[in-house]
Amino acid sequence: MAKKKKKSPEFDSIKLFDPEAEKINFASICKFIRETFKVTQLEMAQKLKTTVTGYSYWEYGYRDPSGWQAFNLRQLYDQAKEVALKQKLSQDQPSEEPSKDPQQHAA
Repeated sequence: MAKKKKKSPEFDSIKLFDPEAEKINFASICKFIRETFKVTQLEMAQKLKTTVTGYSYWEYGYRDPSGWQAFNLRQLYDQAKEVALKQKLSQDQPSEEPSKDPQQHAA
């Protein structure tokens, strides 16, 4: 009888993409990526090496991408989340320019 190997603890700690846990689907992922990077459906289709019609089916939720296309979408989604976070943080930061309101300087 073969001896069972002990599983690596790192294996259990690896987080995999789980659309249900993140409350998202491929259609919302496609739209989020496209809006974050401000690109067209044509540009997304070219990047993902698919047709515009095929890509639009994903974005409208008619179909889901296949294996490698889903993997590439995940990579784009991770990058888009980083970009969106940076954009949000930069919007939340107060402006460092001096105020042009003369009443603030009159005191």
